[in-house]
Amino acid sequence: MSEIATRNLQLATSNQKLINFALMDISVVVPLFNEEESLPELTAWIDRVMQANNFSYEVWLIDDGSNDNSWKVITELRAKNANLKAIKFQRNYGKSPALFVGFKRVSGD
Repeated sequence: MSEIATRNLQLATSNQKLINFALMDISVVVPLFNEEESLPELTAWIDRVMQANNFSYEVWLIDDGSNDNSWKVITELRAKNANLKAIKFQRNYGKSPALFVGFKRVSGD
């Protein structure tokens, strides 16, 4: 899909009016395990880059059974940034299952 189509899908209706549907530009999936210290910096960096490029975005943080305060940090970050979404595994399943679950949820490229 072209950049223009990705940013703004236009569908012609039967009476030739155009309806615009906004699409998510970029989805980022981050599998993580015990990353409480790096999460604020990572999410702030992603936000800066996306804002600087005027991209709509979402970040899926997949907590792969962390036993530190990663989930608490994620909850705090989500309260400040609506672009952050999260899933918490009850135990560690590994990076591949975390990526799989995240990829199933994304709505952007």
